[in-house]
Amino acid sequence: MQKRNIGLDIIKGFAALLVCMLHLLRVDFGSVIPGEIYFPNLSKIIYGLCACSVPLFFFVNGYLVGFRQNKPGQIFRKIVNLFKLRIVWGGIIGAIMCIILKRTYTFSNFKELTFYLWFFEALIIVYVFLLVWDKIKYSKWSIAIPIVLFMVPFCSNFIGLVLTFLDHTLPDFWGHTGFFRLYGIFYFILPFYLKGRTLPVSWAIVSVIIGLAIITLEVYVWSNIYGVVYDGMNACFPTIGALLMTLGFFSLFTAKMYNEQNKIVQYVAWLGRNCMGIYIFHIPFVAFFRTYISTTYVPTVCAIIVSGIIITMSALIYSYIVKNKLFGYLLKI
Repeated sequence: MQKRNIGLDIIKGFAALLVCMLHLLRVDFGSVIPGEIYFPNLSKIIYGLCACSVPLFFFVNGYLVGFRQNKPGQIFRKIVNLFKLRIVWGGIIGAIMCIILKRTYTFSNFKELTFYLWFFEALIIVYVFLLVWDKIKYSKWSIAIPIVLFMVPFCSNFIGLVLTFLDHTLPDFWGHTGFFRLYGIFYFILPFYLKGRTLPVSWAIVSVIIGLAIITLEVYVWSNIYGVVYDGMNACFPTIGALLMTLGFFSLFTAKMYNEQNKIVQYVAWLGRNCMGIYIFHIPFVAFFRTYISTTYVPTVCAIIVSGIIITMSALIYSYIVKNKLFGYLLKI
């Protein structure tokens, strides 16, 4: 039996923390004072790390799935299970969120309050694409797919950022484009084209630093264009900055030899193994915290601590209910 790669579990645990921070800190950072230039503060720069949270999940999925030949029947079952996860847990979490936020039980409220489950929808697109990609990925012409997906939106977003920085105007064609979330496919298939290779540690550190610098530049540019401090997260998933950070962190976490007896290593790896539950269950905790405990801006250090508590509680809930036969089936991909 092949030994589980603990480094991948640790990556997922780290990414889960970033996702929770992303949602916890997703507030209005205020307006740019007219006549003054906004520069991101240290907290905003640290927050920029969250731009690689979701991309890391796509990348790990591709690393695990992309190298093997997947049977159409297996892919179809995964697609059905992803629909099941989105519909069933969208309904359950939607009802819980309506109770917490005192909303009426309407379809529009359920859709709005469970929008964060879009990752399941994106994975459906990825797995549908996998049916075709499995048949062509060994062709020399298949390299055209990542090239196209890199040009749009990654390069177009970067060109738009540069043009806006130079001209201080918002380009009509370039801007923030998720390319119908197909950037998820790029992150998913990239490990295959990298042949499983990762960056050397020194290059990985440089990659993270440059990626974070690009994200910070984006926050600076768009904040001063819009007049409102830019969130810099969801629109940053399909950007070169997020890509560089994803490659850097993935390389750093997989390059290290871990002491599996270390309690911190065990804890973070446990979070990674239960990241499905963290993804599904963390938002009600975030909503409760944002509604009843802190309705204003959450300092970054506090956000890290609170996020750690939230993902731990979410993972505990998941690890408990997944043992139940019915809930185990409802949580299966």
